[in-house]
Amino acid sequence: MQALILDDAPIGYLDDLKRRFPKVAFDAITSYGELPAAVARHKPEVALVNKVEKVPFPREALLGCPTLKWVQAASAGIDHLLPWDTAKVQVTNVSGIHGELMTQYVLGVIFGHNLRLFECQQRMARKFWQHFDGRVVRGRTLAIVGLGRIGSAIGAAARSFGLRVIGIKSRPAPDASADEVWGIDRLHEALAQADYAVIVVPKTPQTVNLIDAKAIRALKPGCVFIHVARGGIVDEAALLAAVKDETIAYAAVDVFTQEPLPPDSPFWTQDRLLVTPHSSSDVEGWHELVAGIFAENLEKWLAGRPLRNLTDPARGY
Repeated sequence: MQALILDDAPIGYLDDLKRRFPKVAFDAITSYGELPAAVARHKPEVALVNKVEKVPFPREALLGCPTLKWVQAASAGIDHLLPWDTAKVQVTNVSGIHGELMTQYVLGVIFGHNLRLFECQQRMARKFWQHFDGRVVRGRTLAIVGLGRIGSAIGAAARSFGLRVIGIKSRPAPDASADEVWGIDRLHEALAQADYAVIVVPKTPQTVNLIDAKAIRALKPGCVFIHVARGGIVDEAALLAAVKDETIAYAAVDVFTQEPLPPDSPFWTQDRLLVTPHSSSDVEGWHELVAGIFAENLEKWLAGRPLRNLTDPARGY
């Protein structure tokens, strides 16, 4: 069987895969540009996509391969692979490996704001000394838009600090990670109650521009807004306006419609806004973590067993 690996540096785990699966012929490439030729040469049955570049993923070059049966994505999001024919190809993701780090990111922003650490950092440039009172999170409300695995991890941790958690998901059902779980029809109601709002939905046709100007206007005044989903889900102009006019207290944005964020973007110059480079999910050693899930699934594939984290293109996750 032929397997294709796309990764910056697969050397750390490629030898282990070869030893573990001696009947599989592995071919490794390191860039999107190599993909069409590698697919034509190798005719893979399975592929591991363990790399992200600053250009769109060449999905047609991979998914158009007639021998391809299964793709292991290195992210929870699969929007870069949509759509595909489930009668011909299965796609699995790595949902679950990002939850701990993204929880730390979200809580880090919340605590950093409450303790006014970001404000202190700015004051240092002016050598400005002024006492302040911090605020605790207990009893405040966190709205999590997207209560999947990552959202549930965030919610469980937040509840341990005494936060009231409202989860929003397309198919609401009771969940131990949230005090209440509401449907998407109550999105604006949840945002209006949120002292903190985190956006962590997958990017699908249904979630593009989900947090539009109306949703931004629905946010509780003084809310801390955290966006760790995907570019295109939040109306960036409306969010920027809410930061500028101080409708919301603070925003942390990890994902943008255009990445990298252009140097002339007004997001760079806002005092009450944190820009991070799509890194909230990039846990240290993630290449090896992804390779471990791929190996587990490859073992299942060879044995004809159901794969872990099988996705549905109709749902987008």
